[in-house]
Amino acid sequence: MGFFDFFKSSKAADAETYSPGSRIDGITLIFTPSTGTIEYQGRYGMRGSFQNRDVRTVEYKAVSNTHGVLLIQGNEGTLFTTDVLRRGVCDNAKTWIDARLPGTEDIALKANVATEIDGQQGESATVHSASLTSAASVADGEDVYEELKKLKELYDLQILTEEEFEAKKAVLLKRI
Repeated sequence: MGFFDFFKSSKAADAETYSPGSRIDGITLIFTPSTGTIEYQGRYGMRGSFQNRDVRTVEYKAVSNTHGVLLIQGNEGTLFTTDVLRRGVCDNAKTWIDARLPGTEDIALKANVATEIDGQQGESATVHSASLTSAASVADGEDVYEELKKLKELYDLQILTEEEFEAKKAVLLKRI
């Protein structure tokens, strides 16, 4: 392995890439569905990877009023700890990782992540809450247009893949 090989991504063809913050935050998450590997590429060369099947919980630990770290917990203890990041970036990363854990592989589940998004900060939005629900859970009285807007925001934030976005969009458009 050469010196610059350390900085190259081991990204597979089927990998999903997500940057939960702005360029200033400088972190990238990569999920490879074929292997179940989630890779973290942080600032200053910090890197790590873990298997999604080994993750029990993803916990946020505050280090100040505005910053914290994510602790990726497994049955045997901590699998990985991220860089110190802004709270919003941690929330976005946690939501993205949680959606790729076993039991959430179904596109209909991941595509229906409901979020409350609060104003842009830099190039990223802060995701305050997320919940996974079934694709059929859109209530009859609920505004389909609002759901489409939320879906587009999740796609723009790269929380959803293009396939997930298109699948959920098709379900919602049938309701119009």
